Amino acid sequence: MPRPDPRFAWLTSARLFAALVVLSVALAWWLNAASLGSGLYTDDHLQAAMLRGDYPAERSALDLYSFSRTDEERAALITQGVLPWWSHPELELSALRPLASASIALDHALRLSPLARHWVSFLWLAALIWAASAWYRRLLPLPAAALATLLFAVDPAHVSPAGWLAHRTALMCGVFGALALARTSDYLKAPSRLGAARVLGLVSLALASGEYALGAVALALPVIGLSAGARSVRLQVLGLWGAPTLLYLGVHGLAGYGAVGSSAYVNLASSPLLFGVALIARWPALFMTELLLVPSELVHGALVLRFWPSLLTVLALGAAVVLAGATMLRFGQTRRLALSLALGLGLSLVPLVATLPATRLLGVASLAGAALIGLAGFEAARAFRAGGVLRRALLAPLIGLTALLHLGLAPFATWQISRGVASSRAHLEQAMQGASIPSGADTLLVMNAYDLSLSSLGYARAAKGHALPRSVWLLTSSPEAVVVERVDARTLRLSTPRGTMLSDPAPFLFRSIDAPLRKGDQVTLPDFEVTVEEHAEHGYRRLLFRFREDLSGARFAPLYVDGSGALRALTLPPEGERLTLPRPPLY
Repeated sequence: MPRPDPRFAWLTSARLFAALVVLSVALAWWLNAASLGSGLYTDDHLQAAMLRGDYPAERSALDLYSFSRTDEERAALITQGVLPWWSHPELELSALRPLASASIALDHALRLSPLARHWVSFLWLAALIWAASAWYRRLLPLPAAALATLLFAVDPAHVSPAGWLAHRTALMCGVFGALALARTSDYLKAPSRLGAARVLGLVSLALASGEYALGAVALALPVIGLSAGARSVRLQVLGLWGAPTLLYLGVHGLAGYGAVGSSAYVNLASSPLLFGVALIARWPALFMTELLLVPSELVHGALVLRFWPSLLTVLALGAAVVLAGATMLRFGQTRRLALSLALGLGLSLVPLVATLPATRLLGVASLAGAALIGLAGFEAARAFRAGGVLRRALLAPLIGLTALLHLGLAPFATWQISRGVASSRAHLEQAMQGASIPSGADTLLVMNAYDLSLSSLGYARAAKGHALPRSVWLLTSSPEAVVVERVDARTLRLSTPRGTMLSDPAPFLFRSIDAPLRKGDQVTLPDFEVTVEEHAEHGYRRLLFRFREDLSGARFAPLYVDGSGALRALTLPPEGERLTLPRPPLY
């Protein structure tokens, strides 16, 4: 590490750095404050049902992220409507997250309110920022470490982990991963048995918290490999990271964790070719989000659809990022460190391509991203102060743009996203609790679910003391109006005059796009049979539902989402007639 620059001496106070860490935590809490009122959402309701004993499959307190593992479980989950009717016949969805699972179970055992549970997640967020700062302080010049800590705290990637209880796993992986990186820095400077035990223990805790820790492992590889420590010491540290990683991957594979039959997830072990294709389409999207805050969903969509104007824009922006970073670091004394962080960032994104790109995935990768941007900003500022007119003219716009993006736009995006997510989840919870369900009905039929999280309707209401229905069926979802036609006493036809049904990315979580349902295909379930009458490239235009019993029976409760987002009782039209449901709100 280079000598401290005397012009930045005022920033080298340990107390000042500690104060900045506290300020960063307070700022992160304020930006995410709306999440405290988010309540329980989708997987949260499923995990609560597991702990109450309402879930069709028995789960231990260490296995609450296993949603569907066997044929018997899948059949029971489909019967109850937890998995939708279009689910892949071999669908499996499970994640190995025993420590994160235990955290959720502890919340339940202590009977914490939703607000208190979110405060637990906020404490984990504070711990994550502190752990990141501990690593930055060991790795970077102190001013760069201070800047990196602030950048990390305001990153929009923390909104989902802070506001979604089931996503606390990402915070826990980040805390233990960052602490493992910090202790690794200590060990590289002064190897000891205690230091080795600390690194080994922290890496193990990170992996026990979930697969997000694989990003920390990937990040550690170049940071360790390009460090200044002796080669033998670096090999020892790589072994300390590698042993628990191999154990985790072994247990993950042998115990059958992972996803099968889903397009949202790609398993490297079982589908290496698909993983390679996903890497090409998804990695650039995640990279652009981390460094330029461009929503990864938009970049990924452009790559998948091969929309050339967007593709060229992605390439141009990517080249600009590399050029700008190289320019800002060109005059610095820490190019080797910058290279290790850049490689670490790139590698930490690789495990994330196993699922659809999203900002919420980037919490662990942001450890490297914030460090790299903080280091580049520090070196650019130092070069700016020491440079002539030409150098300053070159660096000034780069420094200004970086500050605008990561100290201006990033916190604003975090604040806005947090408020938007909290509002949409509040509307969803209000819709579920206020649903107009006739007494005695045990089979709920939602005609136009605007959010597939409505499949947890029964569990959400059961948690509030309502009777648990036998089944909750989401017949379809569409951002457009849906037409309901009563063919006969037991048959409904659902269609959309424009657009398609079940075409947004969410339905593909349950069925891979390489096994689509096409015209004439039928799905047979305990309560009804579905026939695809007209399909589109990625969705359906007309579906026929033939039930076993008369839909006028008391056990059925047809529901629809009105224009305000409320769940209302639906009076089905007479035989041979139809009605048009309104477009659901897009929260």
